[in-house]
Amino acid sequence: MLSIPMSKYVSALHNCNTSLNLSMANINKFDKFPIEREHILCWLLPVIIKYLKSESITLRMRAVTVLVTLMENNPKLQKAAANIGTVTELHNTIMAIENFEKKEEESKVKKLKYIQDMDLLQFSEDSKQEIIFAQSALIAFGYITSGYESIRKKIFEEEKHKTILELTKHPDARIRAAACSCLLFFCRSNKFTKNILISEGILMIIQKLLYDVYLDVEIAAVGTLCNLAIDFQAEICENDICVKRLVELCQSKYFDLRYKAVFGLKNLLFKTTPDIRKFVLVRLGIDKLIGLLDDESVEIQVQTLCTMRNIFHEKQDWVNETLTKFGPDKVLEKIKEKMCCSIPELVLQSLYLLGNITNANDKFKLAISLSSIPKEWIQLLESKNNVIKRSALSSIVNMLRKAIDDSSASKKLRKVFQDLGIEEVLNKLKIDIVPNISKKANQALTYLT
Repeated sequence: MLSIPMSKYVSALHNCNTSLNLSMANINKFDKFPIEREHILCWLLPVIIKYLKSESITLRMRAVTVLVTLMENNPKLQKAAANIGTVTELHNTIMAIENFEKKEEESKVKKLKYIQDMDLLQFSEDSKQEIIFAQSALIAFGYITSGYESIRKKIFEEEKHKTILELTKHPDARIRAAACSCLLFFCRSNKFTKNILISEGILMIIQKLLYDVYLDVEIAAVGTLCNLAIDFQAEICENDICVKRLVELCQSKYFDLRYKAVFGLKNLLFKTTPDIRKFVLVRLGIDKLIGLLDDESVEIQVQTLCTMRNIFHEKQDWVNETLTKFGPDKVLEKIKEKMCCSIPELVLQSLYLLGNITNANDKFKLAISLSSIPKEWIQLLESKNNVIKRSALSSIVNMLRKAIDDSSASKKLRKVFQDLGIEEVLNKLKIDIVPNISKKANQALTYLT
């Protein structure tokens, strides 16, 4: 509970408009006391919401800026804000921008004069502030819905999401970008809310926004498509334009666009059907995909390996067919390069990918065994990183699992590992204190002998 002085402080804020700036400056000094800070902020939320309705644009701007800061990455405050009607207040604020523009149009204010090459409209001074205010309100609206499915569901039940869909067509790019960011948060939801968005034509909206001339709009649109792709792979592939645009944006000069585009393709290929895999691969192209492993960004290289991992997450016939198309030597050489680097996440994702590729037939397994990959696997069994160690063991177990007969291919495969001295390493690991590691080491020894 707040102390008496702080209670008086809150009461004073209700009656003193000029205190808002000072209030947040003082509250932010409580960062070293997070519990006390959250209690105080929960008390202050009604005060901040009150100023969203102020006649002073300066106070409204300050209030919504404070709200954006508080709502970002703070589920407790998001819920507290939702419980006192903040969603409705923000929605009313967002809707007001259309009414404001109609009044300006009636006053014959010229709006359609572009500033330089950017899609930002020339408004009167008051309208400029109202646009920035509405943009901030949209951002706050998105943040307040980001942490809780229940908040998003209520928004959809009350059909407030339709206002956001409409604002993605707004003439000002700042409003389009902020509205699309709200959609990105909406698409974090389960399929209940996503199904509503799909039925109301969100893919056609996203398709247009993916070609927007304003970078922030494009970034938000790709992010929204990423979140949809995990559940609506078939629907997105029916809209060929969205897939082609994702592929194009993988080559963008902007990191955010490249990263989100590759992430979107990864989601599109996650546990999907062979038909969708083929559809995406035809448009992506094998050389482009492998080329992304040379991107200057490690994050994009990681997502590319994840994308390839999803491509090879299938039964043996598919793995064989896809390896043949990719060119096994080229693929294995590039994966080995990443597996031998000093970046743990690249090493790990390379191992996961190889784990899927080892589901191939004896011909490709033999190709793997005759490369230097087995030697690298054995070296990784000495890693201090238990996840890497376990993943290397998993790949070895996959390789040896079906090589237990007396066929020529099986004998060659076992001999490769035996000649590299793997038995000595496995005998040490079979008594490892990590259960998954000792279990897999014993499995590998069984298959080896």
